[in-house]
Amino acid sequence: MPSTRHFIVATAGHVDHGKSSLVQALTGVDTDRLPEEKSRGLTIDLGFAQLELPSHDGSEDMLAVGLIDVPGHADFVKNMVAGVGAVDLALLIVAADDGWMPQTEEHAQILQYLGVKEVLVVLTKIDRFEDLDLAIADIEEHLEGTPWEGAEIVEISAAKAIGIEQLKGAIGARLSSLETSKDINKPRLPIDRVFPIKGAGTVVTGTLSYGQISTSDHLVVQPAGIPIAIREIQAHHAKRKVAPPGSRVALNITGVSREDRDLIGRGSIICNDTSGEASNCVHAATRCVDRSDVIMRANRHIKAGRELFFHFGSGTMRTRIFLAPDSSLESASWLFVELRFYAPICCWVGDRFVLRDLSGRHTLAGGIVLDPSAPQRSLRKTEQVALLRARLGQPQSLEALMMSQIKRDRARRSEGFLAASPHAEYAISAGIEQLGRDGRILESCGWLLDSAWWREVSDLVLNPLHRFHQKQPERLGMPVTVFRKHLAEALPDKRLTDSILHILKQSELVFQGTVVRHKSHRPKLNPTLQLKEKRIIELLNKDPENPPSRSDSIKDADDARVLRFLFESGAAIELNEKTLISRQGFEALRQQVVATIRENGPATTGELRQKIPTSRRIFVPFLEKLDADGVTVRTEDRRSLSENWL
Repeated sequence: MPSTRHFIVATAGHVDHGKSSLVQALTGVDTDRLPEEKSRGLTIDLGFAQLELPSHDGSEDMLAVGLIDVPGHADFVKNMVAGVGAVDLALLIVAADDGWMPQTEEHAQILQYLGVKEVLVVLTKIDRFEDLDLAIADIEEHLEGTPWEGAEIVEISAAKAIGIEQLKGAIGARLSSLETSKDINKPRLPIDRVFPIKGAGTVVTGTLSYGQISTSDHLVVQPAGIPIAIREIQAHHAKRKVAPPGSRVALNITGVSREDRDLIGRGSIICNDTSGEASNCVHAATRCVDRSDVIMRANRHIKAGRELFFHFGSGTMRTRIFLAPDSSLESASWLFVELRFYAPICCWVGDRFVLRDLSGRHTLAGGIVLDPSAPQRSLRKTEQVALLRARLGQPQSLEALMMSQIKRDRARRSEGFLAASPHAEYAISAGIEQLGRDGRILESCGWLLDSAWWREVSDLVLNPLHRFHQKQPERLGMPVTVFRKHLAEALPDKRLTDSILHILKQSELVFQGTVVRHKSHRPKLNPTLQLKEKRIIELLNKDPENPPSRSDSIKDADDARVLRFLFESGAAIELNEKTLISRQGFEALRQQVVATIRENGPATTGELRQKIPTSRRIFVPFLEKLDADGVTVRTEDRRSLSENWL
């Protein structure tokens, strides 16, 4: 069935080269809406229009095109950048009578920095210049060395309606060959306009990508973290219940308090609450487009700590830039930088941005976000540089993103893993499963571990336990609390402890009660202690149901070591700090208590003692031990058998 495919197209080019006139010729819409724009005849802010075109790929699909008209004057470049951050196709406008001008060059560099792959050059005002071959040759020369070398050039005159249909055909043909915006269920709407409507509330507009938005959605405005609901959606001049990615959207939002209204504006992003968190520090790769032979260069020497404007999405933020050691941002090669912000921003790995000076007159560089929530002052660390290099080499690879993160952190929570990335949750989950099957990561208790790192540190983690077994071979194992402490000290994140314990339990460790031992360890006494063990057991079993007190059984430190061994192995049982009994005596008394209650029903301590001859010193803590073990249940002064012993 025929469908509608949604695309975004933006203009770019020097002031007064006919961008707005071109949009009006294509759509019939005058995008200059501000009174100042009308009076000056100059585009100041973004303008918007809609265009419908038939597809050119043999299908009966329609192309719903959102057109963004940007200002060309040097004073309003920040508004221009806000409009071209997420476009499928840029129309680079060059007037035939003026040719390639300074803002043409700057706009072209901005498009290059933002990663715009598809450009259609429109030669306007052809009715004012006779030598069109010369004008075209000039454009082709300036496109040399850019990603759009050899781009199609369409000749038009908006004033005389020449070439408009040919341009529509060229736009339709180019868009028909492109894939529509992917839907990964992570809607993202950088806000470019906010305004109130009486009786309706707050309305925001923007270009939607990465997922659809419906009136049933509950979303968040970042970086302020303001939860909102959607009352009404307009897309392509019509009310809709669902807006698809790749469309220009107006949202009537609710849930915004008066205090929150000032926190929502151009540069804010509407998304779901699982799309990553805001951060004050971003690591990125930046570069300058060196075209000094084309146009006079601005002061591109950027020193560490220099304050700049960071243009991202629809917004502009102040940042301070810090360069990788022994670096200078003066060449066309990529350079790693740390960007520190005064207020948090919410960006994704792979996002493109532009850097301009604080005068607002010069575009200095552009780049790509590689770590949207980087540890501050970590640009010199080997692990962080490795992450940045891996991501710059494969910026679209999910596997590269995953492994670079896990290798840097060694261990990472699986919840929210790579949330701030242009990848769907299901794809990330599938990627985790595949890396697990390949043996490159371990997944345990909500953590993802780098297998290579774990192989290196597993012995280190177990060393305290091995030393414990060597020094005290008679002990069943190390107290779990002590082992957990050693383990936490060896891990990069103490929260990993339970996950590592789970892995070790499956492969290396045995947990018995309150102690832990290595699976290869078997408790044993040396010959001297074995003699003491024999003496203590004989003493306890001389009268199993009335054993001597602890003080009568223990004569020295070695006796204490033996007794602990007997407790841990189960040969003897500690009833309280003063009272102990052999396993033989304990089992004999338990059988008598169980038989007596089964025969006579619930009984008091006194009633049980009448049937079972033993001292009160032994019998009271013994009954408390039965309660603790779940053999008996005490109700007021009587004991009955638990359900498991009936």
